[in-house]
Amino acid sequence: MIMSKISVRRTGRWRRHETLLGLVAVLFLAVTHALGTDVEAVERRLGKAISEGELSLEQAAAMMEVLHEFVQDDGDVTHRIGRWVHATGKKLKEAVVAGQLSEEEAWKKWQHFKEHDLAPKLKATVAAGAMREATARRFWHAVKKAEAGERIKAAVAKGKMTKQEARAKWKQGKNNDDRGKGIACHYRNMGVTDEALGGIKKALAEHGVAPDKMEGVLGGMLRMIHGMKSSGKDYDMDRRLREHFSDRVGLAEKQIELVEQLARRIVHGMTEADESR
Repeated sequence: MIMSKISVRRTGRWRRHETLLGLVAVLFLAVTHALGTDVEAVERRLGKAISEGELSLEQAAAMMEVLHEFVQDDGDVTHRIGRWVHATGKKLKEAVVAGQLSEEEAWKKWQHFKEHDLAPKLKATVAAGAMREATARRFWHAVKKAEAGERIKAAVAKGKMTKQEARAKWKQGKNNDDRGKGIACHYRNMGVTDEALGGIKKALAEHGVAPDKMEGVLGGMLRMIHGMKSSGKDYDMDRRLREHFSDRVGLAEKQIELVEQLARRIVHGMTEADESR
């Protein structure tokens, strides 16, 4: 993934205290190389990083949580696509080192690969039922995050950015990611505007859904939408989701029916948008 000819020479102090960029690389390697097949190897790698002071226990635990989440979802197919992505990045890096491509040319080829090869591949895999849409989104986000880290690292290597500036830029990006997380972010990823989501919340509130129940309802509706997209007209709410609405959130039957109606409207809008594209 690294397109720069110049590598950053890390001192012991840099490795101990400035691990933000290293976290990106380790996490991306974990996601793309060890999913579904060699989780124990990743755990050993992280254990070594902890013992050498490169990672804290909290950081390692967070990374393993992400890793296990991928494994439980679609580990095998994610692993295969991850190896393909890594091989493409490695090939471009080697071309830069060999003088066959400039760094700028390599980044252009990477962007073309990402938009014209990787994105269609993820969409086709989801459409075929081999990967969940949520997993594909997380994979795409991991690739973009690793790419951002490599750009920052290359800038430091070339002297265009100090280590302090790199830390600040990475922290800013992380804060932006944190703000983008949550229920609203998931709906935006599906093409539901904040205005439309506000209308959904208003409709739910008008039918007696209390503010403290709203997040639980919207979260359950996301699961319903994904189920509808997979099953189409044959969709039938499963028992666990119905129990989520009735027992955990405390909705009445008519309120659950409203949630299903709203979910179908969203799916209908998504289908029309796909057909127009």
